[in-house]
Amino acid sequence: MAVYQTSKSAAYGTTYGLGWARQLQCDTVIIALTTAMIDNADDEVGLLWLPKGAIIEGCTLSISDVDGGTAFVVDVGIVGTEELIIANATTGQATGINTTMAQAAHLYKCTARTQLRAFVSTASGTPATGTLKFSIRYFVDPEFSDTALVAAV
Repeated sequence: MAVYQTSKSAAYGTTYGLGWARQLQCDTVIIALTTAMIDNADDEVGLLWLPKGAIIEGCTLSISDVDGGTAFVVDVGIVGTEELIIANATTGQATGINTTMAQAAHLYKCTARTQLRAFVSTASGTPATGTLKFSIRYFVDPEFSDTALVAAV
């Protein structure tokens, strides 16, 4: 029988005590949406910035009913990877909340200061003003990386 471990699960593994770098952080934003922000596909709304070394743990998105129809679709991510955090959310077609984070975002590490944006994937059919609320939970660990498995000794 083989036993596999990581550098964190080995007897010599690092144990983190209290300290800002490993504590869960949260950032939030509340944005008053105008019809101009959501009436075209490819519109983008800047949400907030994450610091270098931030590792995403979870998020929540809520949007009031900003579409008199059922067309509005929004993604949350970063420039170049629009669906990184939330993909194809219909939140906003009716007032709702979305806590379903894309798998790629779980423990995603920001290698530089990174702006998160909401990307309008499908424009609102009948745009209406409303409110977007977004919160993200993360911790900062500059040394965080993939942890390889090795045979235990």
